[in-house]
Amino acid sequence: MNPLSSRMNTQLFLLADGFVQPKLIEFFRNHSFDIQAIDPGISDQGLVAAVELNNPSFVLSVNLDRYPPDGLFENRDFKWLNIHFGKLPEYAGTHPVQRAMINGETDIRVNLCSINSFSGSLGIIDEAGTPVFFDDTGYTVSVRCAELGEQIIEENLRKMFNPDIEFTRSEATWRKIWERDFDMLNIVNWHRTAFEIHNQIRAFSRPFSGVGSMINGSDVTIWESELADPFSFDVAPGTVLGKYKRSGLEVATGSGTLRILEFECANKWDIVKGDCFADIEEQPKIYEGV
Repeated sequence: MNPLSSRMNTQLFLLADGFVQPKLIEFFRNHSFDIQAIDPGISDQGLVAAVELNNPSFVLSVNLDRYPPDGLFENRDFKWLNIHFGKLPEYAGTHPVQRAMINGETDIRVNLCSINSFSGSLGIIDEAGTPVFFDDTGYTVSVRCAELGEQIIEENLRKMFNPDIEFTRSEATWRKIWERDFDMLNIVNWHRTAFEIHNQIRAFSRPFSGVGSMINGSDVTIWESELADPFSFDVAPGTVLGKYKRSGLEVATGSGTLRILEFECANKWDIVKGDCFADIEEQPKIYEGV
């Protein structure tokens, strides 16, 4: 049995989506921890009530996208730990891997941190990084981040239970940082460069949601792309320059040409040379989630 488990109440709550939850449950059970998976969508009131009823040693979240309820920290012994796939505090909040890839980051940081929303403090316990390769997608990077996160947890199990955790560095952080609105992150702005749009597409490629646009009044989901001509054409960004192979398109951007290799169009009519994907301002339905 894990020596930690024999001396302490080691019940913990896990707030994680289905992508990482099964492996973390297996990991902690293999280390003789009493782990309870909590729906990440649980209300603040429900979470506070569950913590008061069960008195877990700590809550562990993965890629926390909302700030913990302040009321949890009235108990000084309570800890909220978070594994985050992205440099902190820059990439706090939702879609950290996708945002890092869109910004052209070549390294994704994975952090084990302690959060106290009452004091507005963020303490980094340990961190490491994984590179972003030219053929990576948001999914392949996330898989490596999850594996690295598990390693970091295993290396820091004793430190996680220490009442006086030593941090490698501390940052101030508040609710407005964690709960920033990134609802438009997966909508294409054709005025951006081909490189930026390509990074956006690969960040959201399958099994994630893909990126959205609109053409001829029809919603479009784009799954895969590649860079083409680095020079710009004297046409509006988003203009279809022609077909590419059997089912792809070459599209002008704010700088350079992008090849759309795989996409789905809600209406089945052909997209032809000269058609133009809509500007962001012309796509309110997509942005509003309608």
